[in-house]
Amino acid sequence: MINLTSKTTISLKNLHLSLDLNRYQEFIGQLRKINFELNAGQEMEVKFIVNKRIFYYSSRDFFFMAYDIGNGRLNLARASYPSPLLDRPLTRQDFVNAYNAQYTSQVDDNLAMILYITSESARSAVIADRLIEVLAGRNTINLTDYRDIIYNFHNTARYVGYISANGVAQPNSAPLTKQDYAEYFASGLFSGSSKKAIARLRNL
Repeated sequence: MINLTSKTTISLKNLHLSLDLNRYQEFIGQLRKINFELNAGQEMEVKFIVNKRIFYYSSRDFFFMAYDIGNGRLNLARASYPSPLLDRPLTRQDFVNAYNAQYTSQVDDNLAMILYITSESARSAVIADRLIEVLAGRNTINLTDYRDIIYNFHNTARYVGYISANGVAQPNSAPLTKQDYAEYFASGLFSGSSKKAIARLRNL
């Protein structure tokens, strides 16, 4: 069960990435809810009781800021994804291993997986829906297949009105859907090939 020990803290008892489906869905729902109850830029602290791991996020865009895996808080020196992204099918066990891994001050493959099951799932229904299947043991996910989504979240959210011109998420914001991304890719604002991006989106 999720216990909100303060307005800015989400504590999950016995949360492990082999968690049952209902628990993960509850977690994502609570993360989205708390995110929009806070002022823009306010810090969210997500506590995983198992292994006493804590992940820190900035509100309104789920930006990953820092972590504490038992040796004190470490702020990220580089928050961008590794290049290239992991390009192989990932199972539930891969995410369990990533959760239990050691990290650095930069986003490596393990932290990239943590970002997918937290920030990116909260931002995008497309990713959350797939990861629900993965964590339930019914499917796999290749992070590279979702690069158009993760790299165009802010532009798409701004296009559909979920983020204002000055970068602040709006109260009516919702997880982005395939339709949201398709509309942005076809809008003429997308800098890449809209035809290829929409084709890749359809295959997700």
